[in-house]
Amino acid sequence: DVNVKIREGEKERVQVFTSEGVFLFGFGGSGKENGLFNDNGRIAVDAMDNVYVLDEGNERVQKFDARTKHVKNFQLHGTDFALDDFGFLYMLDPKRGKVKEVGPDGIVLGGFGTEGKGKGQFKKAGGIGVDEQGAVLVADVGNKRLQRVRLPNKQKTERVRMNLETKLLVTGPTRILSAAASVLAAAGDEVFAWVPKGRQVQVFKGKESVRSIGGPEIKGEAAMRSARGLVASAKWGLFVSDAGSDKILSFGLNGEHKTNIGATEGFFASKKKEGRVKAPAGLAINEKG
Repeated sequence: DVNVKIREGEKERVQVFTSEGVFLFGFGGSGKENGLFNDNGRIAVDAMDNVYVLDEGNERVQKFDARTKHVKNFQLHGTDFALDDFGFLYMLDPKRGKVKEVGPDGIVLGGFGTEGKGKGQFKKAGGIGVDEQGAVLVADVGNKRLQRVRLPNKQKTERVRMNLETKLLVTGPTRILSAAASVLAAAGDEVFAWVPKGRQVQVFKGKESVRSIGGPEIKGEAAMRSARGLVASAKWGLFVSDAGSDKILSFGLNGEHKTNIGATEGFFASKKKEGRVKAPAGLAINEKG
């Protein structure tokens, strides 16, 4: 019953694996109705094992319960989102350089950011995440940096949740990291950032880059070409969704390669067709692994 949930791009569905890479089941398909996707992307899982899938082509995030029953839609336009421990969504709209905060009921509570080069501004933002302290992380690709934005007085949002004119109070960014990253994940006090140019995951602690995972010199099973999804867990390690190589790679947080999931070729290749992935993108892992 421990599982990893992976979005498979070309077939517009979500596949569920154990942390050892055993295929369990899949759900979804291509279309506009509830439970179907059109260019699905980021995926997230909350503590109740509810699954959230970015259905970009239909301009929504779909929520499913632990048994993959459709629960509701969040009608939002954007290219990436992050989910915090309170069930709040943060949707990234890179064309406007803006992040929207959305309550668990789907109400847009506010937003921050504009197009530009200054603090709190973004240029071609490529990814978003939330760290364990609840701060929002934005991959500011065009400005070659990561911005960390803290949202204070979070408990007050319950009282104003039905007010669509609510303004989001922002302080920060509290940290800017120098990296041309496109996908983000956080575990503990470390931030994991996929850097396309270097074909590697760069790991930051504080403001410093402390190590990298992968790189153009890496060959064989641990090589990565084009990551479209990252998930990091202090307990389970780092998972990289490599669309360019049609596989999901599993690493320890120290960068040691452990296994591949859903690969079509190589030592870790799945023997069954239904256990393979094609151009995988978003992925998530629950607390049980």
